Amino acid sequence: MHIRVRKNLFGFRCGAEELTLGSGCKSNAASRHYIVFNYGLHECGNTPSIVKGQLVYSNVLRYVPSVAEGQVRRSFPFTVPIQCHYNRYQRAYKVGYHPVWPRRSYFRHLQNNHSFVLTTTDARWDRLSSRITYLLGQPVYFQAVAPFIAEGQRLFIHSCYATNSPDQQAEPRFTVIDNLGCMVDSKLSGCRSRFLPSKRKDVLRFSVDAFTFDRKADKKTELYMHCTMAVANDAATPGTKSCTYNRRKRRWEELYGDHDVCRCCDAVCSGGRGTDDNRTITSKMVPIEAVKTSATPLYREHLSWLTGEEQDRWEEEASDQWEAVDPES
Repeated sequence: MHIRVRKNLFGFRCGAEELTLGSGCKSNAASRHYIVFNYGLHECGNTPSIVKGQLVYSNVLRYVPSVAEGQVRRSFPFTVPIQCHYNRYQRAYKVGYHPVWPRRSYFRHLQNNHSFVLTTTDARWDRLSSRITYLLGQPVYFQAVAPFIAEGQRLFIHSCYATNSPDQQAEPRFTVIDNLGCMVDSKLSGCRSRFLPSKRKDVLRFSVDAFTFDRKADKKTELYMHCTMAVANDAATPGTKSCTYNRRKRRWEELYGDHDVCRCCDAVCSGGRGTDDNRTITSKMVPIEAVKTSATPLYREHLSWLTGEEQDRWEEEASDQWEAVDPES
């Protein structure tokens, strides 16, 4: 609470020792023309209340003149009510708050910890029916969404692995993304797993060819994807990137262009990791059905649920990958 009182209050000179605030707080600052009170809202006997949806702190400024010398008095005691009004509700997502401390500024995004979302979708990025079952080799689309992205930031995935149980510690497990954003599954022979572009920086998309841990061809299984995500500056770095292996060009490529940051994918990547969610996000169950059939007919059968344009695109991209495979590998 900050209060300024003119020294020539009501036409007469007022001394700082003649004024008190609330429970007896004295003036703690002064200038040539003002007497100043600077105290916290919970000091000096301030009384909080709710008035018409606002939080109000009330107090009283008291003036008690010094003992008069002589036969006359030129002032009398009086009190002035003091109130500070605050809105109880702020549209924080529109306004934002940047607390400023001496010589240093601290910023914190208004977001909930552990609120990243990982879902499975179709090729058009629409949510899937809970009754759908994937066939072996069929592309499974995943979409990761961040709750809040500031200007100049982007969502990244550090790692992903699959298990046949929702338990994140379950074994066996299969690593899909590793090394701070390298799609290691895309380097496997004949695999079409990769990162996919999005117009939104708070969304990161990727596809993984369906697989199973069970060697029995007539058995259905369940898979769960566990991913660690981060929000960082949108310029990719070795510690925050989305890299897919291009087998035709025999190199790693970053989703949005800066391919040099992917060079460490065949070694050990390091660098700033952005703002981590500090835990692994698990997708819903992905049902997989194993069938006995050759790779090519099965692949075409998987495409039957896509539109004609999408089938052509998948055929072209898949053939590029197949041609790039070393026959001896």
